[in-house]
Amino acid sequence: MTTTEVIEFLKKLNNQKGIYLIPLSAFIINFKDETKESIVSELTRMTKKELIIRVSPGLFLNPFYKADKETVLTQIAKKLRPYDQMYLSLDARAFELGMIQQVPNRLTFVTDGRSYVYDTPVGTLEFNHQNIEDIRKNKGVKYDRNRGIYVANRKKVIMDAKKHKRIYLLDLIAEQEERNDQIEL
Repeated sequence: MTTTEVIEFLKKLNNQKGIYLIPLSAFIINFKDETKESIVSELTRMTKKELIIRVSPGLFLNPFYKADKETVLTQIAKKLRPYDQMYLSLDARAFELGMIQQVPNRLTFVTDGRSYVYDTPVGTLEFNHQNIEDIRKNKGVKYDRNRGIYVANRKKVIMDAKKHKRIYLLDLIAEQEERNDQIEL
């Protein structure tokens, strides 16, 4: 497996299928004549040369991706936490809903998994733990088919901000609400 062969493989994945997150297993399947160790070694070299981007152990970002950063971050979140129930909330969702004007510097998910912040080459993902029994039955959360994730509604964002003690977010929401009142007068 040469660097040129890997680059051709990445271009093919991007152009034909639009695939931008590639697990190590995809390289192993595509390069059947190579051992796992030689594939890992070549990917390590390519990562050091910045020809491919390592997102997490065993997960690589195709450098030829054409998707926007939020789409890529959302997909990374789903790959990093495939078995967690989670939904987009707090700062990121408040901004989407027009509840705040400050652009968040990360995508924030509420999850039944452990809390953690991932700094990826594309951006930052934040996971905040909360007990979630069944996300499909939660009335404050709906499924966004376009993105393939669950998202919080306005009321749920405020409830999450209180639960996770995001005082600054509550202040920003209150400030925005005051501005809206002033504009309507």
